[in-house]
This record gives sequence, structure tokens and C-alpha cells, in this order.
Amino acid sequence: MKVGTDAIALGAWAQCQHPTRILDVGTGCGLIALMLAQRFGDAMVDAVEPDISSAEQARQNFADSPWSERLHCQPSDIQQFQSESPYDLVVCNPPFFQGGPISPQSARAAARHEITLTWHDLLDAATRLLSASGSLCVVLPSESEPTAIASAQAAGLFPRQCCRIRGHAQSPVRRVLLQFIRTSSACRYDELTIELRRHEYTPAWATLTAAFLLNTPDPA
Repeated sequence: MKVGTDAIALGAWAQCQHPTRILDVGTGCGLIALMLAQRFGDAMVDAVEPDISSAEQARQNFADSPWSERLHCQPSDIQQFQSESPYDLVVCNPPFFQGGPISPQSARAAARHEITLTWHDLLDAATRLLSASGSLCVVLPSESEPTAIASAQAAGLFPRQCCRIRGHAQSPVRRVLLQFIRTSSACRYDELTIELRRHEYTPAWATLTAAFLLNTPDPA
């Protein structure tokens, strides 16, 4: 579970005005945390990862990056994670499969299925760790959108922006990017299509990801 479209989309899209403290929940190899450190040059980025080997890999990736002084990974699950100061932005590419076959590889299974982290666990962490004006940003399967929003609202977090993603113009929406804040307001809805055809990206996707993907053409 190194680099995938979901993580790239979230890392490039996550919404927040001038964050100074960011938390990546379940960072894995550290991809999203690295993207956010690149995007927000004044932010300190913390990451938590319960799998010890993945946390060690994230630490090495952080150390090898140009932003090593602003990145920190703690081998912990979010349920026990504590912070002395709140975060302006909490991001998570959560494990969202609830059924179907589970990988015999424990780390892969935990990354894909609700084994070590549930949506309610994440909401509890966000309400505990976010600043008053902070944002929670996630990527989820499109079919999870209504129930995710409903349970977030029950926890005191309200949708501010929603971006629905489809692979190409003829494919159904498969993923949704969501930003939640503590204040109820009108939610902005957008759609994003990744490809015009196989390996030919739309201008919108190229613009979003140009700073991160070497094979993405210059949107200009």
C-alpha cells in the first residue's frame, strides 16, 4: 500500500487555510504527510502509524526528504495518540472495506479493512485533536458518502467541501474527497475526472497533481 490514486488525490486536494500544525492518521510509508509538507511550507507535520515497520519506513522517507525538520512519525494508533496542541488540519486515507476477503498479510489487511481504525474512531480523534477552526479531510468510497456525512454531523463535524472523483468521463464516481469543519455551512460540491483516456490525464487532474507526479504533463 505504497502509492495509490486515493492517497495522491487526498494529499494534493486536502483543504485548509495556512495550517501550521498537520496530522496524518495512518500514514503508512508517509506519502500524504510528505505531500502536505511540500504544499504547506510553514507547517509542522505529525504522522501516526500503528504498524511498526511502516512507521519506520515513514521515518526514513521523512529523513530523506527536503522537509525532514518539519516531519515527525510516531508509531502509535490514533485512539491512544495525545497532543499538547490542537491541529489545523487532520487528514486520513482510512481503511474502508468492511466485507470481502481479507489479506493474510496483516499490514495490508489493516490498511484496507476496518480492523485497527473505524470511521467512528477517526471522528472521535478529529473532534479531540482539531482546533476550533480546523479541518478534517478524507478520501472515501462514494457509496460511503451519505453515512459518513451523517455520522460526522452527529459528532459535530460538518461537510464544507466535497469532490467526487471518476476515473474517466463514462465511469461512475468511485471516490469522494471530503472536508469537514466544526461549523455548519453550505457545502461546495465538485467533480473531478482523472483521465480522458488511458494514461491521458484531464487538465483538472494534471493541475492538481503536477507538483507531485513526474509523468503528469504540465497543465500549462
